[in-house]
Amino acid sequence: MSYGNTLRTLIEREETVRTVGVHDSLTARIVDQVDEFEAYLVPGSGAAMSHLGLPDIGLLTMPEMATHATHIQDCVQSPLIVDIDDGYGSLESLVRTVREFDKTGVGGLLLEDQARPKRHGYDGTKRVVSREDALKRVRTAIKTLDELGSEMVLIARTDALGAENGSIEEGIARANAFWELGADAVYVMGPETMEQATQIGRSVDAPQMYEGAESSPRISEEQARELGYEILHLARGVTYATVLAVDEYTNRLAEEGISAFEDVDERFHERYESLQALIGHEEFTSAVRD
Repeated sequence: MSYGNTLRTLIEREETVRTVGVHDSLTARIVDQVDEFEAYLVPGSGAAMSHLGLPDIGLLTMPEMATHATHIQDCVQSPLIVDIDDGYGSLESLVRTVREFDKTGVGGLLLEDQARPKRHGYDGTKRVVSREDALKRVRTAIKTLDELGSEMVLIARTDALGAENGSIEEGIARANAFWELGADAVYVMGPETMEQATQIGRSVDAPQMYEGAESSPRISEEQARELGYEILHLARGVTYATVLAVDEYTNRLAEEGISAFEDVDERFHERYESLQALIGHEEFTSAVRD
């Protein structure tokens, strides 16, 4: 079964799908060893930060993201959802984007309706394209997937709620329209209160994703299902944990010297045999032994 079919099956079942954000291949391998998460999502922000060390304002190109996503999916045993922003340009560019990501083997794509210039999803200065143009994007992606015979899932995201030229009512209307066009799931980004999260959950007649990040309320899997969300995305936690761990260690190293290194070295080897074992060294070397 493809990762796309696996993801679609997860969305269609009764239980909430819990996804975790992973920003690069190494962290994805670590998270995958926990063996508790059924799907992963590589956000544009996390990819831009880890791959380029730059903000999520449209600086990461489509080929860079496709390569990044390919490597992450190869490192994990669960479907990967990939944030493809607006498709990286015109509708014609979106066609190419879908074709290129279909080659990667990932489970799904997350397509948004932001207008250019691209802004971070929680930036209050962002704007969305017209509803007509947003529908054209979703329709183009669906048509391209159908023509390819692709099994990738399409999650259609609207930024209308937090946009300068949008509203919660517009976000709900767009989400329902995306579903009617044939999107596999929808995502109204950025509710800031439980009242808004509840209104969206009960007003959108489609499988929905909820992201508990930035100003959005944090909710449990049980709450997500009760409110009408099939996918609960636990965003940024892995990135936060990575930043905090590196910050803590390097500050200790600066202050304490070799003792800080000895401590982290000991703790690492209590948990893992070696870095080489963690990243699958044996899988490659065993094949060439006599």
